[in-house]
Amino acid sequence: MSAAVAFPAAAIVRTQAQHGEAIRGIQEHLLGVPTQEEMTALRFRADIAEAENVSLLARIKNTEAIEKITRNRERQARVKFEQQLAAV
Repeated sequence: MSAAVAFPAAAIVRTQAQHGEAIRGIQEHLLGVPTQEEMTALRFRADIAEAENVSLLARIKNTEAIEKITRNRERQARVKFEQQLAAV
């Protein structure tokens, strides 16, 4: 009867060791996976960054439009000044 008891005990010890390895592997994997709260925070930060990018793009377009208008007015003023000098 001793051999019959020893075999299941060895099988149980081997199975526990295998399960322990599997559990450690799962735990290591889960430690690298963001939690739901972390994912929500990351999405929130991504939304903020996207809104900031949209705002910056709008500011760049406005600045470019202002620079274009300024260049046109400077050119018009220079042409007008040159015409006035030519008339003198």
